[in-house]
Amino acid sequence: MEGDVLCDKAMGYADFADKAPLTTESCFQLASVSKQFTAAAIMLLKQQGKLDFDDEVKKYIPQCLTPE
Repeated sequence: MEGDVLCDKAMGYADFADKAPLTTESCFQLASVSKQFTAAAIMLLKQQGKLDFDDEVKKYIPQCLTPE
């Protein structure tokens, strides 16, 4: 299961006015809007014991190289 895609779906509209369907390739400009959702998700994972705040990203995403 490690490395497997768990969910690859899109639902709704990429452009509601034109009724253009959303796809898994649709792009969005999220800017700073998503930061609070990411923070809340991290806090929930910490509460569930699935990560620690001091963990490095590469622990969960080994392809993400950080300078030593």
